[in-house]
Amino acid sequence: LALVGAEADKSFGSAANPMSVPIDVQQGKKSIFYKIAHFYKIYTAFMLRKFEACKALVEESSDFTVGVRTILATGSKRVFFGGLVSFWIAREKNDKAWKAKAQESMIVFKNLVETASVWNFQNKLHLLQAEEQFCERDFDLAESYYEAAISSAKEHRFLNDEALSLELAGVFYLETGRKKRSIPYLSQAVEKYREWGAHYKASSLEKYLEQV
Repeated sequence: LALVGAEADKSFGSAANPMSVPIDVQQGKKSIFYKIAHFYKIYTAFMLRKFEACKALVEESSDFTVGVRTILATGSKRVFFGGLVSFWIAREKNDKAWKAKAQESMIVFKNLVETASVWNFQNKLHLLQAEEQFCERDFDLAESYYEAAISSAKEHRFLNDEALSLELAGVFYLETGRKKRSIPYLSQAVEKYREWGAHYKASSLEKYLEQV
């Protein structure tokens, strides 16, 4: 809801403060509800590019065990966004432990592509691979993986993943000193987010783009 601009459910925080959560949920950290709510707070914080909130939330998530019911409820999304957040932290903090954590997520998606579904998981694997190479500073290889992620998401009709891949490719080009090249990717990401219905996210990225 925070991404479309609607008032978020209190259990999941808000766009302004993705870490906000009511006391009754805080008191039940072992509950499946808390763990699911916690994942969506990580997701919202990442999508709104709130670095410190992401870091704090992912660090907190290591304090509890992820059970079978939680995996079924949040599926592969928990692993995927956990990997993206961990690569982001690894890059910003130059921290090998976070990179190793992210690479564990990548192994999961390699297995999913090989044993479950290329259609559902290939674009996500390529995006994790792109973020890994961004960390490794192999920019040529990172670029090829970003393009593969965008193409796979488009081919398999995952509009939200296409938008995210375009955005992260744009961030990659911007942070590696290629501002002119970043703008088309970020602009396309705005269009795709809006097409997906994530109007708040689209507006937020549009404002960011105006400051680039």
